[in-house]
Amino acid sequence: MRSRRLVLNTLANISSQFIAVLIAFVSLPLMLDAFGQSVYGVFLIASSTVGLVALFDFGVGVTTVRLVAAHLEREEPEEMARTIRTAAVIHAVIGLLASAALVACGAYAGALFRVDPAQAELLRVMLWVHAAAQIAIWPASVARHVMAGHERYPVIVTVSVVVTLGNALAIVGVLVLGQGPLVLTVLQAAMTVAGSLVLTVLALKMLPRGRYWRGRIDHAALAHIFTMSLPVFTIQIAAFVMRQQTDRLVLGVFVGAAAVAAFEAAAKIGALVSQMNELTTSAMLPYMTRKDAAGDQGGLQSAFLAGTRFTGILLMPLLAALAVLAPNIVSVWVGAQLGADAQAVTVAARILILSQVALVVYSVADPILIGKGRYQRWAPYAVALAALNLAISVALVGRFGVVGVALGTLIAAAVEAPLYLRVVTQELDVRLGAWVRSTLAPSLGIGSGVVVLTLLLQRLIAPGSVWGIIGAISLPVLVAYVVATRYVLTSAERATLRAAFSLREN
Repeated sequence: MRSRRLVLNTLANISSQFIAVLIAFVSLPLMLDAFGQSVYGVFLIASSTVGLVALFDFGVGVTTVRLVAAHLEREEPEEMARTIRTAAVIHAVIGLLASAALVACGAYAGALFRVDPAQAELLRVMLWVHAAAQIAIWPASVARHVMAGHERYPVIVTVSVVVTLGNALAIVGVLVLGQGPLVLTVLQAAMTVAGSLVLTVLALKMLPRGRYWRGRIDHAALAHIFTMSLPVFTIQIAAFVMRQQTDRLVLGVFVGAAAVAAFEAAAKIGALVSQMNELTTSAMLPYMTRKDAAGDQGGLQSAFLAGTRFTGILLMPLLAALAVLAPNIVSVWVGAQLGADAQAVTVAARILILSQVALVVYSVADPILIGKGRYQRWAPYAVALAALNLAISVALVGRFGVVGVALGTLIAAAVEAPLYLRVVTQELDVRLGAWVRSTLAPSLGIGSGVVVLTLLLQRLIAPGSVWGIIGAISLPVLVAYVVATRYVLTSAERATLRAAFSLREN
């Protein structure tokens, strides 16, 4: 029953994230055309700065999910009450700190980024809008963590989809009425605050008010949360540096807003796959935490092997097809708006897509290590690799622009993946050879087949339209999924999938 729920939660989260990425993919060329490359780049710099401030979480959010799930497994209602109450106060304080940080960044926007005075003023006001929103968003975010710990992902996904659709309507309204990025920032911030408040109301209805919200802050719970969250926070800092938000900030500091917009186009192609990772991980965390709390080491081993196997089969065909068709996608999608930058965007897109192959491991291994409270084993490696990525990006950005920061991501990912795999297999006592046979070999085989089939389609039909590209991607990917389901998955794995899609409770 739990494995079925895990698959359902994961699929629901992937669907929600895919809708968000798809809307962003469709809206990017429209906003690029309406705002202009440089002004759209300023809008992205503001978004990436907000992403940097998100690190003020200090790992408390992930730790709250883990603790709530563990308290549920051990039937510890009083301990859960203290955890939730303490986490709520921590996040309220964080909201004030995050708001102050964004106000400061806005005040010095012209000095921090390579923007002209008009762009600096626009960036300043957008950051101050985000600063106001943080005061409500942060304390309300505890509701999401509590519901995730209870595995109430259908509720989380529903609210997330509504907010995403609201943001899409805001984009349409801004474009139709000829408004600028500042109006869009205000509308999207309001939608995010509204979604957070809705989740808070739903969480309050789910939890007994008296038990969970009365009483003083428990200092022991406070110390426990921060002790557990600090290793996660270290990894979050490193992950932020490894991800594309840092690349945008590096480009904003050293090159300019127009380069940020060009990089966004390259990053969005890979994001059709990579951004599924965050919500996929969150769906797995409570499941892995309960397995660890129950002392089920064998269950964790099986979850790692089966989870990476499913993830490899799901992601590798998509990554392979997108990498082959990247020139066609860029040409049809944003080629007219980017002009001379289109070639560099194509190269950067392929580099970033290749760097996403490691998601096959991360998507499953991250929640296992966090659920076991063993994420600190990876912290020293993560910090070193983040420094490597940042150093390479800064060294190459001046000469190669968007391609330079993409190369920094790829090189660091190529070093990171085997190291992380070694740490995880040792922690779980899983033989590397078993993982290679279970996941790596079939994933690479399926991915290679998709590359060949996509190249043939590219030569035969030369997709030069949106529907042609969709068809050239969909056909090889669907063939790969059918072949994998029939010849790669075991009968038990196929039964799990059938149960997940069935309305019957097993």
